[in-house]
Amino acid sequence: MLRLMRPPASLILHVDATYKLNDRGYPAIVVGISDCSRGFHLVSILIVSGETQDIVQPTLMALRRLYSVLTGHDRVVQYAMADAAQAQYNVTNAVFGNNPHFTSLMCFFYVMKRVYRAFPSDTKAIIVRDLYDMHFARSHCSGAAVA
Repeated sequence: MLRLMRPPASLILHVDATYKLNDRGYPAIVVGISDCSRGFHLVSILIVSGETQDIVQPTLMALRRLYSVLTGHDRVVQYAMADAAQAQYNVTNAVFGNNPHFTSLMCFFYVMKRVYRAFPSDTKAIIVRDLYDMHFARSHCSGAAVA
């Protein structure tokens, strides 16, 4: 939990669900952060009864309150990444979207998967190249096109 005590702009909060961590089929919500050196740091694993917003949102709110109790500060999140599931997107925006600089990011894997499904080969190659340029950019401006 104390790993979250970093400046908001220096980390990305990740929220994802997996069903492969237990034999009963309950989703496990994995919450972690990645830092500027692309290291992933686990914050919490939450076993829940379903992956709906009504179930996941209170668990993330409880995690946020626990952080506040332990540190005496409210956790401000600037970037949150979830998969393409609408519930995860809604939850991250509801729990952390009170910051005016909050940005919800889609998982790179899901973006690439959709590009590979939707576009012909010649177009796909151009899009994939540009996506990798943006993905590995060191700032918002470093991937900008030069005229």
